[in-house]
Amino acid sequence: MLKKGLKMQNNNQPKTSLFKYVASVKLPINCVAFSAVTFVVVYELWLSKLPELFWWGAEVSLICSQICLSIIASYVFYLFVVHKKELDDWQAIKPSITAPISTILKSHQMQLQHFKDHTDTELNQYPTKDELEVSLSKICPRDKTAPVFLARMNCNANWYQYLELCLRENDELLAQLIRLSHFMDGELIFILQKLHSLTLKKAVYEQANMIENPNMGWLSGQFYQYSDVCRQLSEYKRNCLE
Repeated sequence: MLKKGLKMQNNNQPKTSLFKYVASVKLPINCVAFSAVTFVVVYELWLSKLPELFWWGAEVSLICSQICLSIIASYVFYLFVVHKKELDDWQAIKPSITAPISTILKSHQMQLQHFKDHTDTELNQYPTKDELEVSLSKICPRDKTAPVFLARMNCNANWYQYLELCLRENDELLAQLIRLSHFMDGELIFILQKLHSLTLKKAVYEQANMIENPNMGWLSGQFYQYSDVCRQLSEYKRNCLE
C-alpha cells in the first residue's frame, strides 16, 4: 500500500535533501527510530554512568539499549533499501493512477460546460445544488441535442444517454484504478469508493427511462453529490499527486 509519507515526494523535484527523504517515511516509523536514537544517546551519556536504582537495573538498561541499536540498524536498512524501492515503485506506477483521475475530472468539467452552453446559465467549477437545479431544469432530457453523435442511430444522443455514456466511461476508469488500489492510501480509496457508489448512476442507469419529467432538474441533488466527490478528488490530486 502507498504510504502516507510518499505523498510528500514531488515527481518534479529531485531527491537532493536527506531531510525531505527522511520526512517522506511514514510518521510512526520515524517516531520509533527517533525514540530509539534518543534512548541510545541518553543511555551512553547519562544512564550508563548512574548507579543502579534497582536490582538488575543496569542489565535492563543495557538490554533496552541493545534493542534500540537493533531498531536503528533496521531503520537504516528500511530507509535506504526498502523505502527507496517503495518510492521508485510509486514513481513508476504514479502515471497509471493520475491519468485516469485526470480523465474523470475533465469529463466532469466537460459535462458542466455542456450544460452551461445548452442552457446559457452560469455554473461554477463545482456548482451548488441550486445552481445545478436552475441549469438542469432548462434541459429537456428526451431532446436529442446532447453533444454526442450516435452513429448507429444517425443522430445525437438525448441528455439521459449522454450522461449514461459519461458515467459508464468513468466506471471503466474506476475499474482500472481499483486494480491498482494496493498502491493507494486510504484517503484516495475512500474517495474512489464514493465515486463508484454515486446515486446519480442508479438514477441514470435505472430510473431515468421509467420517470417522465419535462426537465432534468430532478437530478440536481444527485449531480451535486457527483460534483462534490469530484471536488474532493481534485483536491487530493493537487495536494498529493502533483
